[in-house]
Amino acid sequence: MPYPPPATPASSSPLRALVGGLVLFNLLVAGLAGWTLARSHRQHVERAEVTTQNLAQVLEGSLVSTIHQVDLVLQTIADEAKRQDIRPDQRDLLSHIQSNFKRISLLDTLRTTDAEGWPGQAGNPKAGPDIHLVDHPFFRHLKGHPQAGLFISRPSRDGQNGAWVLTLARRLEKDNGDFLGTVFATITLERLTQELAQVDIGTHGSISLRGADLELLGRYPSPEGQALAIGDDRITGDYLAAVRTHRTVSHFTTHSVLDGETRTYTFHRVADPRFYILVGLAQSEYLQGWYQEAVLSGAAVLALLALSSGSAGLAMVAWRRQQIARGLLEQQEAKFRLITENALDVIWTADAAGRLTYISPSIHSQRGFKPEELLGSTFYDPDRQGQGAQPLRALLERVQAASTGIQRFESEQCELDLPRKDGQLIRAEVRVRALWDDHGHFLGFHGVTRDITERARLAAERDHLITQLTQALSEIKSLSGLLPICANCKKVRDDRGYWNSIESYLSDHTEATFTHGVCPDCAQELRSEMLERRARKPPSEAS
Repeated sequence: MPYPPPATPASSSPLRALVGGLVLFNLLVAGLAGWTLARSHRQHVERAEVTTQNLAQVLEGSLVSTIHQVDLVLQTIADEAKRQDIRPDQRDLLSHIQSNFKRISLLDTLRTTDAEGWPGQAGNPKAGPDIHLVDHPFFRHLKGHPQAGLFISRPSRDGQNGAWVLTLARRLEKDNGDFLGTVFATITLERLTQELAQVDIGTHGSISLRGADLELLGRYPSPEGQALAIGDDRITGDYLAAVRTHRTVSHFTTHSVLDGETRTYTFHRVADPRFYILVGLAQSEYLQGWYQEAVLSGAAVLALLALSSGSAGLAMVAWRRQQIARGLLEQQEAKFRLITENALDVIWTADAAGRLTYISPSIHSQRGFKPEELLGSTFYDPDRQGQGAQPLRALLERVQAASTGIQRFESEQCELDLPRKDGQLIRAEVRVRALWDDHGHFLGFHGVTRDITERARLAAERDHLITQLTQALSEIKSLSGLLPICANCKKVRDDRGYWNSIESYLSDHTEATFTHGVCPDCAQELRSEMLERRARKPPSEAS
């Protein structure tokens, strides 16, 4: 007869529950650690994408600005040739070309050609030998296309085995459209690559620039044999996929075949003129903090497998540190928000019609309105601006009528009274400037409104006090110095040597006037003198 199985101890169920709880807790902590690392990794990658995108925009601005400056020089020379109706080989154009060449230090050559492709005047005295350019792509294109604008060539050698250059050219023609020749400028790709090196991409980052046909113009840092790759339009992998999407901006992370570095790239397409910019940050640099975090988390998980309680403690410390760091970050963000949203001055923007598109929150403390109560209304709305509406409208019209460009605040401002929401008036100083785009189109207004009520009150009090002091000083006329006076008759000698009565002298030299009377002592003396004279007279005369 078989024996029954042994009874399970009563404590085995709680033990299994405890072990199961610990295992579940360990799994939960391990999963949480993995999720945290994955999230942190994604945040680092996103920050790298944002950084590379910003750097690409900076490079785009620098590149477009350089191209536009060169194009402006070319257009100026073309306009000068058309205006004077002169040929490219005439010396009347030489000084104009030389002065424009000196304006842009990045230029390597600035020169003209005649209608047959022979080089003409050069802005650089060391322009090199005259080479027939009739077969050069820029000459053929500009000669065959009367309506052509700026032509940017593929990279080419400047002479035999010379430096790689990028050629920018424009057509020269008469008023009737007849072809006179071309004016062209060259920029060495070495200098263009040096311009790329101005941005900070770290020790292992990279930047590459390609032309309209994806031909390589330059890389930074320059790998060995880069000169052999200039003009190469072959691209593969994620770079090719980003180009095929036709998006302006694309992000991808890939392994570089040139140096073996893994980078996060931003592909940026420049529309006008057409260029392609690729900026990459090395993961080995921007993930250093994440690597440290991963090491710490891995150590915590391994310690958890050995001792659950110790691992839990380490995890709690790491969590607390993370919370502290997040709290500090939120405090910094709150401080920044406090500074930007609580400025005393009201910062605002308006479109070309004068409608408010943005108002800083300080409008509430200054005038009692909430920003949303004024957004969409015109800046000179009489219902909101009261008697200040007309001066504000005149100010905006004056700013809008100014020449294309950005006006200084100090040149376009006014002081006026503006109503608060509760009906009280404040004295305000309003400064306005116009906003323009790169093509000179008017966009709207940017302004600052400052409450100067207290300043105006103090100024009024000061002016009133000055008026009172001035009036008091005007009523004061004083004498100074030695005053010659007779010891017997009390007459005063004036500056001409004449003796005058003291009443006359003081009347002439001060604002004082005299009235006459007799003091009690003199009256008693006169009365006694009169009685004495009467007593000395004979009785007949006395009566």
